[in-house]
Amino acid sequence: MATWKDFVQAVREVKGKHWLNSHILLLKPLHKWDWRDTKRNVLFLKTPRLVFNPAVLKKNLVKGSGWLSKRFFSFDTLFAAWGVIAANEK
Repeated sequence: MATWKDFVQAVREVKGKHWLNSHILLLKPLHKWDWRDTKRNVLFLKTPRLVFNPAVLKKNLVKGSGWLSKRFFSFDTLFAAWGVIAANEK
């Protein structure tokens, strides 16, 4: 993209007009970039996917068979629980 208008047009084509209008305040700082003599590339990412394959089993996160007592887990906790799964499956 060589200009701000090219950037806005690309965002509109990929993400849609509604998304662009609702997120324009986040994109405004990019308008201040020096767009002269610089061609820019933009990478549009999709929705994040599941990181753990195989999935982390609940029994490795909490004891018991009821509901999860916590709704959020740190990455350290998740990776530790995932390591237990990986070691058991070998």
